[in-house]
Amino acid sequence: MRYATTVGMTIIATAATAGLAAAGSTVTITRLLAEGDPVEGVGNVTAIDAIAVNDSGEWMVEADTDNPDTATDGVVLRSGKLFVREGQALDAPAGASIGSFDSVNLNSAGKTGWNLFLDGPPSNADSGIFYETTLLIQEGDFSTSAGLSPDTPYVGFFEARINDLDQILMVASVDDPKIASTVDRVVMWVNYDRDNRSFTETLLFKEGGPMPDTGEAAVDFGTGPENIAIDGSGAALILASLTGDSATNVGLFLDDSLVVRKGDPSPEDGLTYSLSTSSTRIDLNNAGDIVFRSSLSGGPTDTNQMIVRNGAKYAQKGDVAPSLDGDPTITGFGNGPTRVGDDGEVVWYAEVSGDTATNQVLYKGDVPILRKGVTVVDGMVVTTIGGTTATGNITEGFAISPSGRYVIVRSVLDSTTTTALLIDLGEEPSNPADLNGDGVVDGADMGILLGAWGTSGPGDLNGDGTVDGADVGLLLAAWS
Repeated sequence: MRYATTVGMTIIATAATAGLAAAGSTVTITRLLAEGDPVEGVGNVTAIDAIAVNDSGEWMVEADTDNPDTATDGVVLRSGKLFVREGQALDAPAGASIGSFDSVNLNSAGKTGWNLFLDGPPSNADSGIFYETTLLIQEGDFSTSAGLSPDTPYVGFFEARINDLDQILMVASVDDPKIASTVDRVVMWVNYDRDNRSFTETLLFKEGGPMPDTGEAAVDFGTGPENIAIDGSGAALILASLTGDSATNVGLFLDDSLVVRKGDPSPEDGLTYSLSTSSTRIDLNNAGDIVFRSSLSGGPTDTNQMIVRNGAKYAQKGDVAPSLDGDPTITGFGNGPTRVGDDGEVVWYAEVSGDTATNQVLYKGDVPILRKGVTVVDGMVVTTIGGTTATGNITEGFAISPSGRYVIVRSVLDSTTTTALLIDLGEEPSNPADLNGDGVVDGADMGILLGAWGTSGPGDLNGDGTVDGADVGLLLAAWS
């Protein structure tokens, strides 16, 4: 078992079992957590909810259990171990415990920045933005951002995302005294300094504020888990509704630039984008690639959805589904994510025509990596991809690591067991301490290191130009 977890099983899915296009293709599929699995001290899993994975293969899964106390039955596991649970007391705010969880996410250090709902505080203070379990901003706190009026309180939080700089992008509600409405939406960066346990706030956009390249103001922003995206260096991709004509009143923005807006022509002649702050799905990678999935106007319903990468058509409803026998057509993309890895490849879900027993496919690029009715995991057939039923309801149904190597997906096996699966699409990285390349770190490698002592030869694991005691320590830490 490649991951030492309290639950889970690793199997290899071949071209035959995973539905891969090319003969001999292989992926590694790890069953992370399933209905019925025990969570020590809490209960047995009854449902799999939000999921996340990073480039180290670390993962987070939110789940419900059969614990009879519904105030303490929800959990979040991190790489197989209990991280937090409902009812868990927090250091701050005083007297508060975790009431429930919002969506989950991880940066490369395995840290999370998220919205937690709280039990204990009054209803006007019962949520907050946290770094791990450290409270940063509580509902009712005044914003310190220069872009808002003094004494502007936060009145609620929606989605939050964290990057490798410990910057958290959040969509929140405030009550700015200078904005006429009592609930005003903002998109805000919370820049956390974990060494000093302090943070600053940087306003990106606010309700009523000008939106780039439009001459119009923001009315609202996408608040769902698939409606915002960030990269590792502090760029943000967001959807905003605008004050202008209803035919053009939604835009997709990357920081201070308009990417595309409702009513713009799509790559398909005669069809225009019908962007929405709720149904349009978006993503951004560290190379600056942008992918979004939008409805289209001006044509028949059988071609009215499209995935677009960097302004070009990637896949469209009605197209022949790639790499499947019989050439079925794409009938829809469900309501789940559309993701792009740093390698530029898109990970996407499609529903296809033909046999309903095999009509759901999860792709990376044009290669199926999971297929309903075809992929077998631990002797059980995948019967639903992304959701908990066969309806294609896959909101938050899968996530990818930034590189695109790992895909974590919620699936149903044998029509009975909802399961979180980890798909590894890459080769295992070589271990630099495995000096002889035999797959283990042992005495043979230590012999090679000692033979190069005092030189810059094999065994200089820390790259300082000399094989010495520091390198011995690194080798021992990697000992198999």
